[in-house]
Amino acid sequence: MEGPLIVVGSINMDLVFRVSRLPHPGETLPGKELHRFFGGKGANQAVGLSRLGGDVFLIGAVGNDPYGKEIRQGLEKEGINISRVTVQEEHTGLAAIFLDDTGENHIITIAGANSRVSPGQVLAEKELFARAWGVLLQLEIPLDTVQLAARLGREHGCRVFLDPAPVRQLPPEIYRDLDFLLPNRGELQALIPAGAEDRERADLLLDKGLSTLVLTRGKDGSTVFSREGRGDYPAFPVEVVDTTAAGDAFAAALCFFLQQGQSLTGAVKRANAAGALAASRLGAQDSLPTGEAVEKMVQEVDKNEVDY
Repeated sequence: MEGPLIVVGSINMDLVFRVSRLPHPGETLPGKELHRFFGGKGANQAVGLSRLGGDVFLIGAVGNDPYGKEIRQGLEKEGINISRVTVQEEHTGLAAIFLDDTGENHIITIAGANSRVSPGQVLAEKELFARAWGVLLQLEIPLDTVQLAARLGREHGCRVFLDPAPVRQLPPEIYRDLDFLLPNRGELQALIPAGAEDRERADLLLDKGLSTLVLTRGKDGSTVFSREGRGDYPAFPVEVVDTTAAGDAFAAALCFFLQQGQSLTGAVKRANAAGALAASRLGAQDSLPTGEAVEKMVQEVDKNEVDY
């Protein structure tokens, strides 16, 4: 299926601190390592799409500082069209990521230039939306910009995907503009805080106009909820090193493989594989897999007749 893929989202420099565990309040602990990676959920998903083989346009912003220049060069090397990435008189977005020995992460972000990604910047790209196949969104930029991008995507016939992280309450009308909402369990519970099961929460969102909810469950795989029913998809077993960009890898792969004509089952299977591969490597964008790596993992699972 032809047409570019648009990512509207954040661009960060990630500072990753390896620690044995998180310190208690008032406690000082020695760290093990410090790493620096390109990140931001928008940029991560753009890189994820490009490595899989997508034709990707990124709409976002960096600061007029050394980090911004370095990140732009890195995105260009990944084959991403960054002509819609503005340079702001503001520092580039930053993320401090504390990674413990279990591979779990704890993240603090400072928006910086990401806070300047405006509705007007998106509205100026109507022509791009008119020829795009899909739009990927997250919540590290202003919510009114996300909402406009979703509506513009829907008006132009794009498939619209929203990864609701970092989670916040969403205006009810946005759900009508989404083809896919991709929360993890904590995000789903925050969006629908009533004491209900996953199916009940999903039904409440579907009643708001959402087309499909894909719940990511880490080592337990993922679950698809739609008006047609529910489908559970097992995870690919890997040794977890860093879960930082696993959700971004999942979102990018789901979008890309649907564009390539895979069924929803085939696309979710490959998205699970992409997320597992990302979790098995250190770093955000450094961990994102190629299409060849995803297909290799899927073929190995198929040989062992894992039930999908």
